[in-house]
Amino acid sequence: MEEELSKQWEKLSLTEKEKEGLALQQATSRTSVKTEHLCLLVMIVAEKTINREAFKSTMSKVWKCESWIQFSEVGSNKFIIEFHSKKDLERVINGRPWSFDRWLMCFQAFSGSKSINEVQFTTEEFWIQAYNLPFDCMNQEVGYQIGSRLGKFIKVHVDDRGIGWG
Repeated sequence: MEEELSKQWEKLSLTEKEKEGLALQQATSRTSVKTEHLCLLVMIVAEKTINREAFKSTMSKVWKCESWIQFSEVGSNKFIIEFHSKKDLERVINGRPWSFDRWLMCFQAFSGSKSINEVQFTTEEFWIQAYNLPFDCMNQEVGYQIGSRLGKFIKVHVDDRGIGWG
């Protein structure tokens, strides 16, 4: 059966007209990205296809957004999530890392000028906490050294004096 289908697919070809590309006018392609600054691209790094309805329902409850959010599936385990409120979007971004059903969720900023296949989900931010450090090592400089050793360093949570005792 599979061989028959493969043979039939091999026989298919496009006409010259079908092979021609289509150049979109700039105004046409901008209509759907008016809200891109309130959107996130999300990929769930899973070995199986996740239940999208369970994902939408669960994350809506976990994130406890004050306003509406909309989930649009754009690929296997890939979603555009549109937030109505910038405050909700920032809270979700700052709360990373997130997981669904024990699978890591990778976030990327949404850009309407790329297709979902062009977006690279190669890194994700993690919050690292070091335990049992001597008190004199609980500072910004040591935090920076530890963070830089693990990968791309983002920030250390310390007080105004540069101390991170708790």
